[in-house]
Amino acid sequence: MLKTLKGKISLIYTGLVLLIAVIGLTGFVNLYRLEMSVNSLMIDNYRSISAAANMLEAVDGQENAILLYINMDRQRGSDLFSYNSENFKRWFDVEVNNITQPGEKELVEYLNLSRDNLTKAFSRLQEVQNNAGGQAAIEFYNESIIPVISDIRQTLREFGTMNEKAMFMSKDDASVRTKSSMYMVLFLSFAAVAGGYAVSRYFVNRFLSPLHQLSEGIKRVREGELNQRMDIRSDDEAGRLASEFNNMLQSLQRYEQSTMGTLMVEKNKSVAIVKSISDPLM
Repeated sequence: MLKTLKGKISLIYTGLVLLIAVIGLTGFVNLYRLEMSVNSLMIDNYRSISAAANMLEAVDGQENAILLYINMDRQRGSDLFSYNSENFKRWFDVEVNNITQPGEKELVEYLNLSRDNLTKAFSRLQEVQNNAGGQAAIEFYNESIIPVISDIRQTLREFGTMNEKAMFMSKDDASVRTKSSMYMVLFLSFAAVAGGYAVSRYFVNRFLSPLHQLSEGIKRVREGELNQRMDIRSDDEAGRLASEFNNMLQSLQRYEQSTMGTLMVEKNKSVAIVKSISDPLM
C-alpha cells in the first residue's frame, strides 16, 4: 500500500479522518461524563433535601400528636404519634442510603439518636400523665420534649443547608468543567487543523517534488542537456518514472554518441539550412 502514491495519500487522509474522530469522541465522552456526574450529584442532593423536609413535617406531626395526647384524646394522640414516627422512619431510611456529603453521616447518626430520645420521652410522658396527671405531663413536655424536638429540627435544617450548598457547588463545578472541556476540544481542534495542514503540506510537497523535477528535466532535455540525472527517492510511481527518465537519457546519450546520431545531427543541420533559404532565392 505504501509503495504507491494512491496508498500514501490514502494513508494521510485516513490519519486525518481518525484524528477528527478522536477529537469528536473526546468531546463527547467529556460532556457525557460531566452530564452524568452533575445529574447524579444534584439528584442525590435533592433527594436528601426532600427527605429532610418530609422528616421535618413528620416531627411537626409528632409534636401535634403529643399535644393532642395531653389535652384532648390519648388514643388518637398515641395513634397519630405512631403514624408520624413511621413516616419519619421511612424518610430517615432514604437519607441513610443517600449519604453523599462530608459530615452527613455524623448528622444521620445524631439524628437517629435524637429520634430515639423523642420516642423514649413520649413513652415517659405517657407514664407521667397516667401517674401524676395532665399538669405534670405539660411540665414534662416543656422541660424534656420541646428541647429534643428543637434539636431534631435544627439537625434537619443542617441537612437541608448542607445539600443546598452542595447543589450550588455542583453547579459551579459543572461550569468550570464545562469550560475546561470546551477549551480542551478547541485546543485539540486547533492542533488537528494546524498539524493536519503541516503534515499534508509536507507530504504533498514530498510526493509532488519528483514530478516537478521531472518537468524541469524534460525542459532541459528539450534544450539539449542529456547528461542530467534525477534522484530516485522512493519506490512508488514517481520513483519508477524517475528511473525510466534516467534510462531514457542514457539511451539518448548512447544514440547521440553513435555514428547514426552524428549523421542525424548533420542531416538536421542541412535541413535547417535549406528551410532557412527563401523561395525567391531558390
